[in-house]
Amino acid sequence: MTHQILLLAAVCFGLLTLSLIRLIQTKRQARQKSMIGLELINTLMSIIKLTQQHRGMHSGYLNGQTALATKLNALESDLACHFKTLSEAHKHFDPRTFQSLQAEQKQWQKLIQPNDLNANISFQLHSGLIKRLLDSLWDMADDFGLTTSRSLDVKALSNKLVRTLPELAESIGQVRALTMQVSNSERCTPDKKLHLLFTLAKIEKEVSHIEGTVGRQTCQAIQGFVNEVRLSVDQQTLSERNPDIFFQEATKNIDAIFQNIHQGLNSIKAQLG
Repeated sequence: MTHQILLLAAVCFGLLTLSLIRLIQTKRQARQKSMIGLELINTLMSIIKLTQQHRGMHSGYLNGQTALATKLNALESDLACHFKTLSEAHKHFDPRTFQSLQAEQKQWQKLIQPNDLNANISFQLHSGLIKRLLDSLWDMADDFGLTTSRSLDVKALSNKLVRTLPELAESIGQVRALTMQVSNSERCTPDKKLHLLFTLAKIEKEVSHIEGTVGRQTCQAIQGFVNEVRLSVDQQTLSERNPDIFFQEATKNIDAIFQNIHQGLNSIKAQLG
């Protein structure tokens, strides 16, 4: 009887040990997967940021600022490198997410082919592509266990970094591109005015929720940019403004947002490590 009890205890202990080992291995694999995901998300963030920048410059280029051609070529070269990085990491992706990224890469390649685009169509095509890239960003964060993390802190921060802040940057990017169009034309058309005022109001609403993430100084700078653009729209002087000024101010705010995103992702990496 004693021998049987000892044997049963040994079996139970062995099973518990195996379960514990499997649990440790599962957690380690999940952590490694998330670490890889953070690097790939950083790459996709760069693609989104550069595509937004390309949209703004392309609007100016199509409206007569031919000096932007060199900068556009440089952006397209950088984007090609980033897309290549994602393609080479295909084994780490969920198949559906990778398929979406491939479709977005093809959409980008088609967009930059020589064509007869005008500034309005270019804006729409860029914005449509960015929307799909943002969707892929959210999917990646889910796939790599960031927005689905068991850690409430990691989950909450991830949602801000891949949803709230990129959406805010995209809204500012849209204003940047629209001001580039209007500043290079004779007037601000009613549809552009409506789009600008709607997006400016959206930015104000989003800014009110992010001070704890990006800091008061960044929020104040974004609000100052919103006020300046709205004043120019209301006074019907936007078409008379130097387009480079709005572009630079918008870019500075977008850069600050993405800097906060990268810092946040590094913070998550430190927690996982």
